[in-house]
Amino acid sequence: FGLFKYNDFQLKGKVLSNSMRELFADFSPVDRCAEDYLSCHADCLVNGFLNQQLSRISQYSMAEINDRMGMAHSIEIRSPFLDVEMIELAARIPPEFKVSPTINDSTSKKILRTAMAQRLPKQTLELEKVGYGGTVPMDQWLQEDCAEYIEQKLQSDALGDSGMFDLRGIEELYTLYQCGASLDKDLFIGLASIAIWLEEYF
Repeated sequence: FGLFKYNDFQLKGKVLSNSMRELFADFSPVDRCAEDYLSCHADCLVNGFLNQQLSRISQYSMAEINDRMGMAHSIEIRSPFLDVEMIELAARIPPEFKVSPTINDSTSKKILRTAMAQRLPKQTLELEKVGYGGTVPMDQWLQEDCAEYIEQKLQSDALGDSGMFDLRGIEELYTLYQCGASLDKDLFIGLASIAIWLEEYF
């Protein structure tokens, strides 16, 4: 499911070795998501999408990592909303209450904001959603502060020796990114992390 966010899977496939490309030759993230949607027999698109979220996205990355980081900094994040009875209640709420029917209203968490209207300051209620890592200067790290280190990891022998990656393809994409191309930063962070892991344990 995570691969679905890569809107150009063929471009991202450049980082893979020939053997890995062959292995994933027939894989389509879009087809996989469509299969999941059809197999869950959802009564609407919203519920079908929510089912995909629950069944495909790593629950560890969605919950445990965030919970640990939140507790480490005295911030309550997500855990109270993962109570089984809370999830079952949320699943029974009609989709029209979860998603705005108008294109001009993109407010997220509408039910929660309404429920807390008398308990939280207006300023808090009207804050826009900031995605994970939204305040992290990732471009600055990848293009300036840590560029040399990241480039070293992206050309690590450990990546090449694993048989899974094409170092030339990785270098080409990273050069494009350094020159201003709009590429997914998570791709380079992920590859560098894999390199570090391989260097440490293999």
